[in-house]
Amino acid sequence: MPSLAKLVYFQPAARTPVKITEQSGVDLLNYQVRIILDSAWDGWDIVKPDGSDIFFLDEQGNPIYYWIEVFDYANRSAVLWVKIPLLPANDTKTIYMHFGGINPYKAYRDPENVFDLFDDFLGTALDTNKWNSNTGGGATLSVQNGLLMIHTSTTTYSGAWIWSKKLFDIPFIVEAKAIRHNAYSGGERGTGIMLVYSDWDGTSFDPYYYYPTRVILATIHRYTYYGRYNMIYDFVSGNHAYGSYSDNLGKWCLIRAIILSDRQRAQFDFNLDGSIEDDLEIANTPAVSSFYVGVGAADYRTDSDAQIDWIRVRKYASVEPLVEIQPSVYIRKDMDLM
Repeated sequence: MPSLAKLVYFQPAARTPVKITEQSGVDLLNYQVRIILDSAWDGWDIVKPDGSDIFFLDEQGNPIYYWIEVFDYANRSAVLWVKIPLLPANDTKTIYMHFGGINPYKAYRDPENVFDLFDDFLGTALDTNKWNSNTGGGATLSVQNGLLMIHTSTTTYSGAWIWSKKLFDIPFIVEAKAIRHNAYSGGERGTGIMLVYSDWDGTSFDPYYYYPTRVILATIHRYTYYGRYNMIYDFVSGNHAYGSYSDNLGKWCLIRAIILSDRQRAQFDFNLDGSIEDDLEIANTPAVSSFYVGVGAADYRTDSDAQIDWIRVRKYASVEPLVEIQPSVYIRKDMDLM
């Protein structure tokens, strides 16, 4: 019998190679890349039901910051984000999604290090290191159960808003998951994303809805008399666009605002599945190169509630990188036995 035997075994862990190809022709630095897993992914029978075993490594074996936005094990659907330090123009990189075993990089599941700004409103108070705020007309702001809670009052006009202490240079994308439960039938400003011009004086607010006076709003809007149900509106230039999707109350919506130097775009996904119910764009050239970002709600003569689940800011590319999920492989390890 030999004095040294080698046992080859397969541990339950596996990894999925993920190919990421830059398509815009520009080097992307610290870029946030979305990875979608559907029922075709071959790892569902191995991964933990909560996805807590997932982590990412680059081609050199270095850990990568990531965030799991959605992990629906029952329906075999997930949305994950990774931050790639450098994706050269027209180049392809492969990263590796590990799962099924021990996760030694749980600290890298950190949206604060993935996105340029992120808040999912944990705790019991607004993070005043990140945010400024203003309320009026009896409206209130609070943080409860992982949500930013906004209540507008039966006062004729009311509003509550927060905006970042950090400026963001054009171009960029800001997204928020929001819900509006009820609203007055006409004239209200809605619930959603606010972009504050960097040249705002810091003290002037709209006398009716209490947001800073120099803003672009991309909100779940409702004005039934005119059939306007969502909007993007620059209250400095007056340029605006309204949507027509009317089933916009009592439903969570992913609101996306794409901010470019010559146009701004607002997209509303009320099914949270990537479909866009309203896609609005204005040709607009702000006289600034940066904005503060925020969220909030305002209404006219309505006792109503809105919530924000999270807000994030990410980088923009004219064409998003192509993401290709490759077949998974088991990770083989050798164990030497004396």
